[in-house]
Formats: sequence, structure tokens, C-alpha cells
Amino acid sequence: MPIIVVVISVAVLLTLILYFKWNTFVALLLVAIGVGFAQKMPFLEIISSIKSGVGSTLSELALVLGLGAMLGALIAESGAANRITHVLIKSFGIKRVQLAVILAGFIVGIPIFYNVGFIMLIPIILSLAQTTKLPLLYIGIPMISALSVTHGFLPPHPAPTAIAEIYKADVSLTLVYGLIIAIPTVMLAGWLFGKTFKTYFTELPKDIVNIKIMPIEETPSFGISVFTALLPVLLMAFSAIAKLNISETSYAYELLSFVGDSVIALLIALLIAIYTLGIRMKNL
Repeated sequence: MPIIVVVISVAVLLTLILYFKWNTFVALLLVAIGVGFAQKMPFLEIISSIKSGVGSTLSELALVLGLGAMLGALIAESGAANRITHVLIKSFGIKRVQLAVILAGFIVGIPIFYNVGFIMLIPIILSLAQTTKLPLLYIGIPMISALSVTHGFLPPHPAPTAIAEIYKADVSLTLVYGLIIAIPTVMLAGWLFGKTFKTYFTELPKDIVNIKIMPIEETPSFGISVFTALLPVLLMAFSAIAKLNISETSYAYELLSFVGDSVIALLIALLIAIYTLGIRMKNL
């Protein structure tokens, strides 16, 4: 039965990647070929199916990854992420520092891919732990949870975008539903779970706590930073919600679909970021 083949193939894929530490792409190709054999597909049809599957998935994903990486680089290099984190922590205060870092990680994590966001925010977490004398994990877990949730649930990140593309789902609606799930998830994984580390003190390594962070006065304003970071999400979410009350045959529906497309939304955000975070700040 096809369902049994799928279950076995997923188990084999996870074993190859997690246990044997195989390259993910190679493991996926081998498992895909194995599924073809199990389904008794002709040899040439197996090859054709794999090629068409990869091509159709990467058609949009390649553009999303490229534009997303450029937007994330601008937000990181301009210091916008530092400004967002600094203002939120100052506004919330030490007593609500977990909520501050969750919100900061959420805002920064939407346009920036996980690995870039992690590397960029780690110095801030270390510096904050050093200055507040709070446990490192008490501050770090909430922020990392926010980054993980945005990376796993929200377009334009690779995984949710790829899944939406595979199932021909509306990316804008995928974002809206992702937000509905992401908010309670990050509160459970970041805020409630993070509280369990309030008395778990660890010694901060002296050779990494003094990482230099861009001076706050050299970064873009808080409003510009937040607006630029959230612009792709605002465009896609507005498009998805507005289209619910508009006829599919109308010009407005077509325009909203165009602007709310993940590629176009990212392109618009990137062009605006080039000015707000680059030319305007004389960084370009």
C-alpha cells in the first residue's frame, strides 16, 4: 500500500539523516529513488519524477531564499536588529525581560533566516546576561524559541514556503494560520519553559562575553527597523485577510494576490530596505 511505503520511506530518511549523519540532499534523493522502486515505477519515470519535483519546488523557493537572504543581511548589517532588541528590553524592563526578548526574537526572526539570526542575537543575549546578572538560559531560551518558531511556521522561511508550494496552498493564508499557531507556541516554549531556568546559573565564558555590538546611536530608528523587518509579513497578511471579502474575479483581488505573493512582498520589502537601512543611513 502507498501509505506503508510513505511511512517506511520517512523512517528510512530520518534514520539516514539523524543516526548515520548523511547529507540531507543525498538522503532525500536515495529515498525518493527507493520509493519509485517500491511503487514499481519504470526507471526513466523515476528520474523524470524526481527532476520535475525538485524543479517545481525550487521555482519559487529559490527566489524566496535569495530575496530573504538579502533582506536579512540588510537588517543584520545595518544594526536594525540591535535597535529593536535594545528598545524592547529597555521598554519592558528587567522584570519582563523574557517577554522583551521573545518579541525581539519574533520580529527579527521573521525576515532573517535562523542561522543568521542566531549568530547575530547570541552576543546580545550574552551581553544582557552579563549586565543583568540573570541566568543565561533564562534569557536565551525565550529568544531562541522565538527564532525557531518563526523559522518553522512562517513564510517566507524555507520550510513553510516549500510545504505551501508543494501543496499548492496560498502562502499568504499559510502565514496567517502560522501566526495563529506560532504565538501560543512561543509563549509555551519560550516564556513558560524558559521560567524553569531562572535559578539555573551557568558561568559565562570570558572569551566570548565581550563581543562588540554596534553602538545604538549608529543604528536606524526603532520605527524604521520594525517597519522594514515586518513589511513582508504585513503585505502578505493584509493581502490574505483582504481577499476574503473580495470577489475572485475583481481587479482588486488580482492586485492583492500580486502584492501578497511571497516573492513580490519580499522584493518590495528589499527595495524599501535598501533605502531605509542603506541609502538613508549612508550604509550603501
